[in-house]
Amino acid sequence: MAIISRLGTFQILTRAQLVCRQWRSICMDLLMWRTINKCNIGIYDSAHIDDLEKMCMNAIDRSCGLLEDISIECFGSNSLLKYIIDSQCQLRRLQLVVCTRDISDEGLVQIAERLPMLEELDITVWPNVSNVALEAIGRGCPLLKSFKYCDINGYLNEKAFAIAQNMPNLRHLRLVANRLDNNGVRAILDGCPLLESLDLLCCGIVELEGELRRRCDEQQLKYFNL
Repeated sequence: MAIISRLGTFQILTRAQLVCRQWRSICMDLLMWRTINKCNIGIYDSAHIDDLEKMCMNAIDRSCGLLEDISIECFGSNSLLKYIIDSQCQLRRLQLVVCTRDISDEGLVQIAERLPMLEELDITVWPNVSNVALEAIGRGCPLLKSFKYCDINGYLNEKAFAIAQNMPNLRHLRLVANRLDNNGVRAILDGCPLLESLDLLCCGIVELEGELRRRCDEQQLKYFNL
């Protein structure tokens, strides 16, 4: 059990469960599937995408509604997101890494409306998440405490304002390559009063000074990175 628990979902489904009957029995345990991690599996070509999605659905089925944490990299679709929410799980953490193939704003809005227990959301390397989706996530996931988002497009401050106006319970926020300036930072600090850490990686327009800098460095935040 200790060895299997260290393996990722892909390794369990393709190797570990084939070792022997005892290992297969362990791999069928519902508690093994509270966390599904399908990141860093080294298969990114489109020929394998459908197989990866079917494998992920198999893992979701094995969780029997106990799924709490799922990470998906370089594959995924609106239909997979619907499969997750239709599994009646109480998802608390969702990570979507470079999942730009078949996931749309509509898919994100759909999960926001059906995952009220979500506490952590990581959307990494995603060029076009609209304000509508961000607002839906904020409204539909009132328990959201951690949000990570990489935005390589977008207008000045628009995403920062959407976050500030709809995610008041955030404790941790990481924005990568976001086009916000000091006004965007001020809006986030005002709109997210519980915020403890703010990481602004490659947000080159921000040039903090004076009172706003003191709020970030000394007063409101425990961790700040610019």
